[in-house]
Amino acid sequence: MASSMIAKFDKYWGLINGVMAIGTVLDPRYKIHLLDYFFPLIYGEQSDYEIERVKAIFQDLVKEYDTRVKGKETISSTPSLNPSVENVGVDTITEA
Repeated sequence: MASSMIAKFDKYWGLINGVMAIGTVLDPRYKIHLLDYFFPLIYGEQSDYEIERVKAIFQDLVKEYDTRVKGKETISSTPSLNPSVENVGVDTITEA
């Protein structure tokens, strides 16, 4: 029973660990320095691999963000989809 619990823990720890590492790196007090300190204590020789994995997650997030922002710029640069702000509320002002 204990071995099945350890297997489940290891499976879910691998998922949660990345999320916790991202939160740590985003904290301006710690950034990547905390991972550089604690990952060798936790993972030993595997620490370099785990740190690179976290960095890869960040690179993927930045690429996805960049793709989405560029997609919005393309949409917002289309004149028919970008209404003019100048005339917003004019009807309500003149009617009042």
